[in-house]
Amino acid sequence: MALHVGQVGGQRWQDACARQQRAFRAWRDYLFLKADEKPPVRRLSIV
Repeated sequence: MALHVGQVGGQRWQDACARQQRAFRAWRDYLFLKADEKPPVRRLSIV
């Protein structure tokens, strides 16, 4: 997010912050989803 100091608080700044927040929430939700997944069960074949 490269914005000039004069743009801080402006519409472009607010839009960029909102995009960052959405991306962060999506990434966090993905990580929580992966953390809740159970690993695949491997069956042992003893002959």
